[in-house]
Amino acid sequence: MIRKKTRILCILYKIFFLFAGISLPLIFGEVFLRLAPFSRDTFNFKQYSNINERYGIKGLNKHDDNCYRPSSILGYEPIPNRCGHNSYGLLGEDCELNKEDGVYRILILGDSIAAHNFSVRFLRDMLNNTHDIKYKFELLNAAVDSYDVKRYANYLKYKGLRFHPDMVIVFFCLNDLNVYNLIPYKGKDGFVEYYFPGEEISKLFTPNRFLFKRSYLYRFLIVTLEGIIYHKKSKIISKERSNAIYYVSLMKLLCQRRGIPLIGVVFPYLKPLEEYNEADMSRYDMLSEVLRDLDIGYIDLHEYFPDEQRRALRRDKDDMWHPSKEGHRIAAEAIYSYLITRYFTQ
Repeated sequence: MIRKKTRILCILYKIFFLFAGISLPLIFGEVFLRLAPFSRDTFNFKQYSNINERYGIKGLNKHDDNCYRPSSILGYEPIPNRCGHNSYGLLGEDCELNKEDGVYRILILGDSIAAHNFSVRFLRDMLNNTHDIKYKFELLNAAVDSYDVKRYANYLKYKGLRFHPDMVIVFFCLNDLNVYNLIPYKGKDGFVEYYFPGEEISKLFTPNRFLFKRSYLYRFLIVTLEGIIYHKKSKIISKERSNAIYYVSLMKLLCQRRGIPLIGVVFPYLKPLEEYNEADMSRYDMLSEVLRDLDIGYIDLHEYFPDEQRRALRRDKDDMWHPSKEGHRIAAEAIYSYLITRYFTQ
């Protein structure tokens, strides 16, 4: 009996010391990172709370219209049937998940440029008013403000293909390759969203929101691991080029499996090309090269937006990203001409 009790005590001691051996270093690390001056600034949760200011995203917190909700796949997504979105979270009128006979369905992916919806409406009307084409065209606009190339690929993979598109068109802005990640959660006052600098690690797994919100040590480990992965990759290829190749390749693969064309539309910054800085030119050249190297057909709107007209085609005088309604009409005409010539010529 005594021996049996002794064995049980030994087992309990081993469990205790095993638990202590694991938990004490974690507790020590958590306390140290909370107290250390360098850590209080670097790994404080407030450091990750500036997503609205940093990227100018609207509708993501209690101070804006309640248009979006957290998404484990996309970071955030439109709430269906709000703010101009239909029951599937797409812009515009409602649609059926399955197509009718004779319908040619085009899925549009993009950020706030496509989300203004002018180009898409112009293009839909132009296609449906072409009398010698046998199809009725449906254009499903899945664009969302401040989405990037990662979200285009994830949307297509997890949501877009369920609409059975016959073609996918991606509206690329030059800053789409600067992928960012979000740790969203819903607090007492509504939708709150936090920035997470982990483009590489997010390809492996999604960080735990509960731990990321509450633990300095967890944030330290995640950010450190991200740095190690990126450092290894950065010796071979730049971060934005890596994003372009990885996510555009994924979109191409998804479309190839369905036997549908993938087409890119490259929107310029609305300033003369001579005013592009080094980063602007690098992104323009990078995106064009990736699309060419991956053999993806694309329309480069730089040639349709002459340098001397670009400022006049801005939606607002200080806005070099978003075209005016006239700029969208020009873009739609260029896309229409491309599609008619290559896909719908009788």
